[in-house]
Amino acid sequence: MALSGLSPVGHIPEKLRLHLYIQPLIAAVLCFSHARAATVTEVAFLIKEGKLEEARFHTAQWGEMATLSDAQLFIRAIVTPKARQAAVVYETLIERFPESGYADDALFRLAQLRYAEGLYHASRMFLRRLIREYPDSPLLQRSLYWTGLSYQASGNPDSARFFLAGTLPEESRIELTDPPQDRSEHVPQPEMRRSAAPPSTPVPKTTYATQVGAFTQQNGALMRRAFFEREGYEVRLRTKERDGTLFYLVWVGSFDTADEARAFGAGLTRKYGISYTLVSE
Repeated sequence: MALSGLSPVGHIPEKLRLHLYIQPLIAAVLCFSHARAATVTEVAFLIKEGKLEEARFHTAQWGEMATLSDAQLFIRAIVTPKARQAAVVYETLIERFPESGYADDALFRLAQLRYAEGLYHASRMFLRRLIREYPDSPLLQRSLYWTGLSYQASGNPDSARFFLAGTLPEESRIELTDPPQDRSEHVPQPEMRRSAAPPSTPVPKTTYATQVGAFTQQNGALMRRAFFEREGYEVRLRTKERDGTLFYLVWVGSFDTADEARAFGAGLTRKYGISYTLVSE
């Protein structure tokens, strides 16, 4: 079973893809869409095309949340760039439309947002509700998997093992014993060659990265690293002591300039709804 990570902001769920079968017609209609309120179908097409700013403009024209349909609420939540604001929209959808076909997906995305914030107990509450109230949801197996991840991140490997059993193919399973020690900072240095003239001292090069998590438990950092590695990113772990507390830091990417790192971090925020901090070494 293919497992994805946090649902990207611009990701179109299966339930909305039916809206995209009439894309050629939509492309023509959108030329005049600023003169009227765009439909869910039209905004879904914009999201699929990566035109998130335009999609946000149209969802804002729909009016107050109290007047929106379940599909409109779901679309608005998808394009909301700030995770906490998106969570409010998802919660409104679930409260007003508990029987909606989007309610289980909204619960799952709320669980992912809470997990990204390090609120693992809150994440499990949403997942348990999804499993209990929507037993026929296609998200059931992924909910069990993310429940296991949250237990592992909380330092409960026994509970994690229970939920992860059977939800992953053998080659993708996570080791749930003692976490491995990070050895990324212990790279052996190459032997210096002798020469007549003393070697010049290289100027240290500053590299920049985006910090996407700071954890007091190493398990949390390892799980965050595993997520971004599965997504195909370069990830490093660092440690830092502050006021007597040791923090495990998760850095993603490596860039020559701060501007490149900021642009990359902004992309992570748009795609995963996760905040970042610019760091360097």
